[in-house]
Amino acid sequence: MRAQHLGSVPAAFAVGCLIAACLSSCSGGPTREPIADPYQAAFDEALAEAGSDFVADVLRDGEISAEEYRESMSRFAACLGDAGFEAVVVNQDNGLIAVNVPAQPPLPRSVEDTCARQWQGGIPGLYEGVTTNPDNMPWYDLLAACLVHQGVVPQGFTGDDMRAFEESAGEVTFRDTGDVEIVLDGSTGAPTLPGGAEYYSPEVEACLINPAQVMAD
Repeated sequence: MRAQHLGSVPAAFAVGCLIAACLSSCSGGPTREPIADPYQAAFDEALAEAGSDFVADVLRDGEISAEEYRESMSRFAACLGDAGFEAVVVNQDNGLIAVNVPAQPPLPRSVEDTCARQWQGGIPGLYEGVTTNPDNMPWYDLLAACLVHQGVVPQGFTGDDMRAFEESAGEVTFRDTGDVEIVLDGSTGAPTLPGGAEYYSPEVEACLINPAQVMAD
């Protein structure tokens, strides 16, 4: 049965909406210990918008442990289950977690939002962003650097080059089929990157899933 896929792919896009700095207008909410890091502004904003004590407690110290991340995802799944919707926690090969929900009956947005506000907030996006992009680089720059590292594009290939490639190739979407599969809408085949690698190749897929892990190997 086709399942709704909640969370984790690709993390860099999810974190993007949290990056705007929270300046003096963010007053009256929970506060956290100041930690200078590339995600400080995102943590500050997520903490200011925390919808529960659980979320605020996790975010307050400016760090999210693997245990806190797992607890957040597990409690989110349990909340969906309490609302009458089967939810399966899936531990992915890249160390991240997905919550899969059968497509039928459809999960109401109000139920998902309520459970997410109580148990997730900014936790998944921030943890996955720090894990896959610790320097908080612009996504296309990070992806291009990973592809150069993999040797599938020539030296000097930039984030602007990657953006231009995807815009010319068609909209890139993701479909959850157990493993990550890349589907290019409107395309009859996989486009070829400069250097000859196909966009469907394992080397490219690895960079799309967790570029930081690839470059650390």
